[in-house]
Amino acid sequence: SYNDQKMINIGENRYRLSGVVNFKYQFSPQWYSESFLLYNWLSDNTHYKASPSYTGVLSQDPSMSLTTYLAYQSPQYWQAYIGLEQMMGTDQHLDGQAYSKGQKDIKAYVGATIPLDAHNLVHFRYGQTIAMETGYREDNQLILKLSHLW
Repeated sequence: SYNDQKMINIGENRYRLSGVVNFKYQFSPQWYSESFLLYNWLSDNTHYKASPSYTGVLSQDPSMSLTTYLAYQSPQYWQAYIGLEQMMGTDQHLDGQAYSKGQKDIKAYVGATIPLDAHNLVHFRYGQTIAMETGYREDNQLILKLSHLW
């Protein structure tokens, strides 16, 4: 739970349930397109610190996003892709009252995955908001991630 005496608070004091439906079409051995629909449901955060003097119950409507991209897989196992992601936002409520509008936007991105060895991958992704209805604009999003495969 949230502690206003700590500089970093880990967790949101709630649970998340996510589901994904994925479609992939292989054009050739190297080229493919993939789309997936992500559904998120979050339980209520019963100890949400709305301000230094007020703690309430934060609830959130379910959210969905649709992502689609075109990718190239090289014979050396590196991958490059370009894609779009549409967020179909979720409204938030504090103690049953409207609190904030959900993120509703479209982002474009490019990325690459490069194998370092048989078990480690490095992922790079750059994205930018190209259309926005509600939420916050990401002028530049940069993700660098390391994955280990067991």
